[in-house]
Amino acid sequence: MWSEEFPGFEQVSTDGSSLGNGKKKATAGVGVYFGPNDPRNYGEPLGPGPQTNQRAELKAVLKALQTIPITQNLLIETDSTYAIMSVTEWYYKWEWKSWRKGKGAPFKNIDLIKPSVGHLERREAIGSATYFRWVKGHTDNPGNEAADKLAVAGARREYVRRYGEPEEKERRPRCTFREAPFGWKVVRHPDGTETLEPNPQEVNNYTKKQKKAAEKREAERIKVFKSRRRRGGSAAQRMAIKAARAAEATKAAEATKAAEATKAAEATKAAEAADAWLAEMDPDPTSDVAAQSE
Repeated sequence: MWSEEFPGFEQVSTDGSSLGNGKKKATAGVGVYFGPNDPRNYGEPLGPGPQTNQRAELKAVLKALQTIPITQNLLIETDSTYAIMSVTEWYYKWEWKSWRKGKGAPFKNIDLIKPSVGHLERREAIGSATYFRWVKGHTDNPGNEAADKLAVAGARREYVRRYGEPEEKERRPRCTFREAPFGWKVVRHPDGTETLEPNPQEVNNYTKKQKKAAEKREAERIKVFKSRRRRGGSAAQRMAIKAARAAEATKAAEATKAAEATKAAEATKAAEAADAWLAEMDPDPTSDVAAQSE
C-alpha cells in the first residue's frame, strides 16, 4: 500500500497481540498489513520466547523490515511507542551500556531489537528512507485495525495449538507505552486505551534545570578565574610569567652593560681628541724653556 502523505513510500501497518498477556498460558501473535488482498499480509504466532505484547510488536516491525525490499522507501505505522523507541533511540543507549541495566540485568527483547536495527542501518547506508509513525490503537485506523486482526488470529491459533481450549479474552498491558518520550506523557482513558499527549511542564522543568546548571558552571568558572588572578594564575602561567621576568632582567642587564661600554669608549675618544688638540696648539713643549734660558 502506497503512502499518500509520503509519495514513493510503501506504507505498512504492524501490530502485536497477546491473549492473556502476563499470564502463564499467554500466547502472542504478529500482524503485518501491506494492503487489501496483498499476499504478503502476515498473521502468525509470535514463535519462541516469552509470549508478551511487546515482543509481538517488535516481531511485527522486524517482519515488515524483512519483507520490504531494502531499496524501497518505507513508512511503518504502529500503535507501539515501545517498539518505535526501542529500534530508533533506546537501542544505542543500551548498546553503550553493554546491554546491561544498572544492577547488571540484561535488557529485554534484544534478540528482536538488534536485527531490526541492523535492517535500518543497512537501509540508511544505501540511502533508503525508513519512517515510523505512531497511531492510536483501536480508533478505526484501517491499517492498524487490519494488522490487529491479523495479530489476534495468530495468537488464537497458537493458543488452540498449545492448549486446545477456548482462548482467553485478549488483554492489553495496562501501560502500553511504559516509558513516554521526552516532552510527552501517557494519558489513560476510561475505556482502557492510552494516548501520548504533550507535556509542556516536563519541557519547562528540563529547561529550568539546564539553565540552573549553566549558571552554576559559570559561577564556578568565575570563581576559579578570580582565584587564579589572586595567585597570579595557574602554575603554568606563573612559571611563564617568571621566565618572562627573568628574560626581561637579563635583557636590561645586557643593555646597561652595553651602555657602559659605549660610555667608556666615548670617554676614551674624547681624551684622545683633547690630546690631539693640545698637540696642535703647542707642537714642541720644550721651546719656551729654551728661549727663556737664552
